[in-house]
Amino acid sequence: MDKNKKVVIINNIAPLYIEPFWRTCNNENLLLITFITGRGGYNGIKTIEPNDFIKYNKRVKWEFVNNIYIGRILIYQFGLVKKSIFGNFDVF
Repeated sequence: MDKNKKVVIINNIAPLYIEPFWRTCNNENLLLITFITGRGGYNGIKTIEPNDFIKYNKRVKWEFVNNIYIGRILIYQFGLVKKSIFGNFDVF
């Protein structure tokens, strides 16, 4: 690759069990990673603490959207479309 690729990873939450994968992505020098998630947890799932993660992973950009649920079903992530269109990402 001749330049860094801008990659966005979108989740409804930032579950703790996915942190090793995110750290691996962060260590890839050819990727500029942006994580887009809702804030907080869901249904008792433990989540990554954003401030701690960013503190030790300086290359990470982490943006938040508002998750909208009906009951226990995620129906929309308010702000996601705008961030996706104007983020100028190479890979989703």
